[in-house]
Amino acid sequence: MAQKLKVELQDSDGNIYYLHTAADVVFCGDGETVEHKLSNAIYKSNVINNCTSDDVDKPLAAAQGKTIWDKILEIVSSITTHKASTDHDGRYYTESEIDSKLGGKANSSHTHSAATQSANGLMSAGDKTKLDGIASGANAYSHPTGNGNNHIPSGGSSGQILRWSSAGTAAWGSDNNTTYGAATQSAQGLMSAADKKKLDGITAGANMLKSDIVNNCTSTNTDKPLAANQGKLLMDKYNQLNSDIRYSVIWRTTDINVGVLAVGGERFEQVSDLTMVNGYDTAGLAGFNLTGSGYTNCTVTQLNINGSKIHWSVKNVGEAQTGSIALHVNVMYMKSVLIRE
Repeated sequence: MAQKLKVELQDSDGNIYYLHTAADVVFCGDGETVEHKLSNAIYKSNVINNCTSDDVDKPLAAAQGKTIWDKILEIVSSITTHKASTDHDGRYYTESEIDSKLGGKANSSHTHSAATQSANGLMSAGDKTKLDGIASGANAYSHPTGNGNNHIPSGGSSGQILRWSSAGTAAWGSDNNTTYGAATQSAQGLMSAADKKKLDGITAGANMLKSDIVNNCTSTNTDKPLAANQGKLLMDKYNQLNSDIRYSVIWRTTDINVGVLAVGGERFEQVSDLTMVNGYDTAGLAGFNLTGSGYTNCTVTQLNINGSKIHWSVKNVGEAQTGSIALHVNVMYMKSVLIRE
C-alpha cells in the first residue's frame, strides 16, 4: 500500500527545501497545507473603506468603524445637551405623537380678521370704542315729540271722540250729531240716490254731451263722435257698392332661361322681369315648372313675386350636368270692374 511521506531537505544555514512545491503538498507547522492557508487569506486590496457596500465576503476598514463610532458619540452628546437644557416630561415623542398633539394648533404668526355682520372674528378697535360708549342695558330709542307724534291723551268716556285742542294736541269731547242735506247745483251736500244712479251710467273719463254727436258725414271735426245712424248709412253704401263690383282674373306665364347647370351648380337669388298685363295687377303666384334636358335633376330653391319682379333660384342636385333648361312661372292677374244694372 502506497504511503504519502513528508520529505524535506535542510542545509547548514537552516533553509528547508521541499522536493515538491505544489501548495496542496506543502504543510505548515500547524499541519495545514499552504493551499488551505491561501484560500482563507485576506488581501489589503479586499478591505472596503466605505459604508455603502453590500458585499458580505469582504471586511470593512477599521477607519470606517472609527467614523461610525464618532457619529454615535456626536449623537449621544447632542441628546445629553438637549436633555439637560430642555423642559420636557422625561421622554421623547414619535413623529406621529407630535403631529397628534400639534393637530388643530395655529401657527405662532397667524392672524384673525375683524368681525363683520356676517362673519365671526376679532373685535375691531372701532367696535370696542363704540361698545365702551354704550351704557349697560341702554336702549337707543327716543320717541319723537311735536305735532303728529303725541300719544292719545288719557281720560275720555264712551261716546266721546278726540277733537282738536291746539296744534299737535287733541282732547276728548262729545260727538255732535251732524246732518247734511242733498247737494244741489248751488249748495254742497250729500249725493242723492238719483245723482248716484246717473253717475254710475256715465263712462269713466267721459267729457261729452249728446249735443256733441255729429249726425252727418261732411264734418271735419276730429274731437266729436259720429252718430250711429251715420255708420249704418255708410255700411249700406258699402254693401251696395260691393255688390256692383266684379273681378276679372287671368293667368299668364313668364318664361325664364336658366341655362346649363353643372353638378351642384346653382343660379342663386336671380331677379327677372315679370310679364305684365295692361290694366291688371298681380294677384299672386299660381305655379311653376322646369323644362329642358336634365331638368329632373334640378330643384327650385327660391321663388317669389315682388311687384313687377320675380326672385328665383334653381340648383342642380343630380349627378350629371344639365342641358339648357328653362323656368316657367305661372302668375294670376286681377282687376275690379264696376257694373251698373
